Amino acid sequence: MSVSDKIIIDLTENIANKGVTTQFSGTFKLPSDLLSYPESQLQYVIVDFDVTAVDDEIDLVGEIVCKVNGFCDKCLDMVSTSITLTFEQTFYKDVAPDEDCYIYENSLLDATKAICDEILLSMPTQLLCKDDCLGLCPKCGVNKNKQQSRRHRELILMPPEKERSETKKHSAKRGNKKKEQTIANRNKFMKQMQERQDGSRYQRKNKNLK
Repeated sequence: MSVSDKIIIDLTENIANKGVTTQFSGTFKLPSDLLSYPESQLQYVIVDFDVTAVDDEIDLVGEIVCKVNGFCDKCLDMVSTSITLTFEQTFYKDVAPDEDCYIYENSLLDATKAICDEILLSMPTQLLCKDDCLGLCPKCGVNKNKQQSRRHRELILMPPEKERSETKKHSAKRGNKKKEQTIANRNKFMKQMQERQDGSRYQRKNKNLK
């Protein structure tokens, strides 16, 4: 089934019955360049409006649901989500009172531009996989939303002061191990030297006895 790229509302019933609210809804295809998110796609838009004629003005009140595919701005994972925007706009017959207003002609109201403008102005500044996305680890680049080792989670959640303290502790442990190894090597060397000296004395003693 083809999806229209124009959102046009027939006002015949509304104009004939001023003050009576009618419903308008549908699914439409609008340009993806309405989105500011990199490499994102606006799959389709669903609108659901109350339409009311008040004198020569038409009030549209309702919701715009945008189906968006793209990548999370924090963790870079693929995202497929629906973003709902509220919509409330008045349309004026033939002539707009100022340049920021919208008009309709005869009994047809083309709401396409007004809805595109609303999407441009009101979409969230970031596309996220979830509201509490943890993003990527600045230290190793791993996705912090996914399963991690306990040590990695501790490093992520650790305050800078504690992290520095932990780093000092690990450095001290490495230093102690290195010191212990140096002492062990020195003791081994001293033992070897002592064994050589004892061997030399034993050889000289045997030579003197001969």
